[in-house]
Amino acid sequence: MTALNELEVSKSSLWRAGLPAVFLGWVWARLCIASGFLTAHLLVDQLETPRGSEQIQQGLFTWDGAFYRGLAQQWYTRPLGGAAGSLAGEEARFFPVYPALAKALGPLLGGHADWALIAISNIAAFLGAWVLWKLATEVLQGQDQDQDQGEAASTLRRSSKGRSVEGRSVADRSAVLIAIFPAAFVLAFAYSEGLALLVVAGTLLALQRRNFVMAGLLALLAAAIRPVGGLLLVPIAIELLRAQPRPRWWNWIIGLGGPFLGFGLALIWIERSTGELLLPLRLQRQIRGGFQDPLTRVLEPVGELIRGNFRDVYNLGFMVVFLSLFVFMLLGARRSGPKLPTSWIAYSGVSLLLMLSSQVTDSLGRYGLLVVPFIVALAMWADRRWRMIAVGIACSAGLIWLTSEALLGRLVP
Repeated sequence: MTALNELEVSKSSLWRAGLPAVFLGWVWARLCIASGFLTAHLLVDQLETPRGSEQIQQGLFTWDGAFYRGLAQQWYTRPLGGAAGSLAGEEARFFPVYPALAKALGPLLGGHADWALIAISNIAAFLGAWVLWKLATEVLQGQDQDQDQGEAASTLRRSSKGRSVEGRSVADRSAVLIAIFPAAFVLAFAYSEGLALLVVAGTLLALQRRNFVMAGLLALLAAAIRPVGGLLLVPIAIELLRAQPRPRWWNWIIGLGGPFLGFGLALIWIERSTGELLLPLRLQRQIRGGFQDPLTRVLEPVGELIRGNFRDVYNLGFMVVFLSLFVFMLLGARRSGPKLPTSWIAYSGVSLLLMLSSQVTDSLGRYGLLVVPFIVALAMWADRRWRMIAVGIACSAGLIWLTSEALLGRLVP
């Protein structure tokens, strides 16, 4: 068997090779989340809880999960003078794919659409980590093969084997870190992040394989799951421009049109029940506030922390982490060795700019979690044993604590 054939066989077996890391991260994360539940129950009478016991009683359906459960069971209601419902139209902030899927699968679980929400979230989180593992492996090994073009077959075999081990190590760490990142408790709750993770990672994998039609279709789905899924337009556009030979015209139409179409279809889907096309955007604007320049938005929680106000301390921590990882990406692009694609860096930069341009930065951690290049960058940084141990301990402790804080109503996830 030639060296190139060996590489193809190795590539086809990579899916199975990623299972141990994916399973480890998925199980460890749920043990941490269970510990977070226990911590919350132990501290509920010891700490100040702004919302009483409401969140802890809702359990996996806390915060946004309550809205998704209402959607899966009742669907959308009109905000004014329409059908009566306990959610009174506010649920229109949430896009329809996730609750619609749960509503469709509910009969398989004895009519419990709420159980379907939890099942979808957790299964999709596992599959999303698996796709991310494959994505990280192919991106890093793809760079190795590009560097090795023109070498003799024997040299290709030796060099690619050594570097593929390095790439697979980064992929292993990525699969674990996406599961135990401090904000990743939402991947076990009734939140759409698990499904969104699967689709975002799938879109980037399709781009890596130059399948722009599939990337566009997955981006359509991503934008219909969460509005920020439309930001996948950035890496799709960059990869279309960089592709050689030039992609055919339908790749451009489907690739670039997918995010717009998905976003528009979601608005129309909601409008059919609420009677207002732009209601989701209006409700979201009321909650997030208007535009604020990112610099002052980052400095504000620093000033509040100095004055003894700790309300934004968790969001400040996530700001520091994501900004540091973005700088790491930029510096990595200038040095030799494994690096992230330019389209990933641009996607991360635009996403970070959007996250830091809102007057309200609650939920910053889970927004950044779905920008998977941040997670791969963290895995690349943790390339030494002490770094991986430090990151693993910090993430595990953070996951336990933030789970308890969300259940106690002290953190908006």
